[in-house]
This record gives sequence, structure tokens and C-alpha cells, in this order.
Amino acid sequence: MGDIMDKELDLLLKETLYLDDNFEINDNMFPGSIIEWDSLSHMNLIYNISNKYNIEIPFKDLKNIENWGQLKKYVCKKFK
Repeated sequence: MGDIMDKELDLLLKETLYLDDNFEINDNMFPGSIIEWDSLSHMNLIYNISNKYNIEIPFKDLKNIENWGQLKKYVCKKFK
């Protein structure tokens, strides 16, 4: 995965979830793993990713994505 896009996505996660700049993003994180990442913020995250990269993330694909790292890989593949 591109290092620049990886950092952009991590920043988008922090902005969407209102996380502190010093918060350590972990690719194993998933909705519910931290208090800020609830179902509503998850939908906001998907919306923000879709808008930023002009991609569609169908629910059938989304339901198979288990963590942040998998979501980033998915977005990188769709964006190419």
C-alpha cells in the first residue's frame, strides 16, 4: 500500500473519530475497539472515504472487512 495514501487514510480516521494527533493508529483496530469508533462514526468514516477518493464501498464488501488495515487495503485497490 502506498505510504502517502496510508498516512492520508490514518489522518482521515483521526479526523472523523476526533482522535488526538498523538493517538497511535493500529491496523488491527475495528469499530468498537475504541469508544470513539461506534456505528455512527463508522458510517461517517465510510462516507468520508468515499467522498475523498470518489469510490463506492458496497455493503456486501464492507461486511467482509474486519479491521482498519483491511479497509485501507480495500480502498487502495479501489482507488487505483
